[in-house]
Amino acid sequence: MDQELPKDKLIEGKTVLIQVQKSYLPGVDAYKAHVFHRQVIGIDQLADLAHQRNGSLDISTLRGAFRIMKEAIYDAVQNGFDVDLEFCRSMLTPLGAFNNPLEDFDPERHSLEARLIPSPRLQQCAASCSVENTGKGKSTVDPVIAQVSLAFKAKIAAAERPFNQIPAGRPNQLSIHGKNLKLMGSHPEVGITIRCLATGESYFFPLNKKNEDQLVANSVSRLCILPRITFTPGTWEVSVATQYSRTYKPVKYLRVVRRQFEVYNKP
Repeated sequence: MDQELPKDKLIEGKTVLIQVQKSYLPGVDAYKAHVFHRQVIGIDQLADLAHQRNGSLDISTLRGAFRIMKEAIYDAVQNGFDVDLEFCRSMLTPLGAFNNPLEDFDPERHSLEARLIPSPRLQQCAASCSVENTGKGKSTVDPVIAQVSLAFKAKIAAAERPFNQIPAGRPNQLSIHGKNLKLMGSHPEVGITIRCLATGESYFFPLNKKNEDQLVANSVSRLCILPRITFTPGTWEVSVATQYSRTYKPVKYLRVVRRQFEVYNKP
């Protein structure tokens, strides 16, 4: 399996957001944490990213090679092998209670479960990420930003660019896709803030009548604004602050979510 990289070659991972909630198990007086939100990418997106890093193989070749290898992995597992995938290793684990050392395996009470053991480097990648407690475990309607893009609909496959990347310039509109995003409430900070991390320049789009012509979509799953600003290459951040609730009666406190996105030079 892949071993850890030297510390001078390790790239720091992005921040992982967690929520901490009280355990629901009876008799357990403890708090458990879970990851709040992480975007999932599939093989098509990975092939796109790999092609951008090393253009010697085209995207279709990368996808096809992976799917061929994937079928070979399934065959190997069924034919008596654990498979070293370099970033992890597959193994089979028997589950279920046995009554004595000589008891036969009973498919009615026992099962085999496939598991993956992460490589030292994969564990190192996880350990390189900083962790931030969002403090929002009390609510199931906290806003979530999944994607920032120029597309009216959320992207499913990253055929042209990875998620959360837009070209430099002055776009006609900017869409924010996710969950529980609807701007609602009378708090003066309700709105959308866009900030350039390199320069600190910040633009605030409040929810008020003066900005009605700039906020062209305000739904639970999508916000769309006419930013009227010029995006320069680098890392930017968008934050959404709202008092939205599913009953459409604004909550008393602000719910805020942030997500970074990249602005790239057009080729």
